[in-house]
Amino acid sequence: IIDVSDRIILENYVSMSDIGIYSVAYTLGFSINIILRGGYKAFEPIIFKNSKNSNFLKIFNSIKKEYLILIFCACLLVITYSHEVVFFMLPDEYSRAGSLMPIIVLAAFVKGVYTINVMLIMIAKETKVLAKIVLIGALVNIGINLLFIDQFGIIVAALSTFISFFIMALAVH
Repeated sequence: IIDVSDRIILENYVSMSDIGIYSVAYTLGFSINIILRGGYKAFEPIIFKNSKNSNFLKIFNSIKKEYLILIFCACLLVITYSHEVVFFMLPDEYSRAGSLMPIIVLAAFVKGVYTINVMLIMIAKETKVLAKIVLIGALVNIGINLLFIDQFGIIVAALSTFISFFIMALAVH
């Protein structure tokens, strides 16, 4: 819901040009997801394998630290060169996408924080809590978009994505 609701809402309030700019920024910004998912898939079996160990939290925190450093560095790299990526890959009409990308990359980072911490909830078999957290994140995202996109445009969609994932990351921390 969080990944697509913003574009559905944008269709009612902004031009197709703005939707295109936002979609490009979102796609490029969340390309970091390749590293997020890859890191998660690499660490997931190790975490679940060690979930019964007496020093599980120490192992988990060590893996979590490595994972967060990895995604932080990747995000920092993308943010640093976001304007250059847009400049060299896209026509001039998409130059505003470079300004949205840092916000979207930060949203991807907090999604990564959320993703690694979700493992503890899954190990504890507290999936009902997880469903509530996801629902809250989706409602926050939709609410912010509905309230502010009309007035402030595509920047709101990027910020609402960040805020939603940030709230979800805090909730599972």
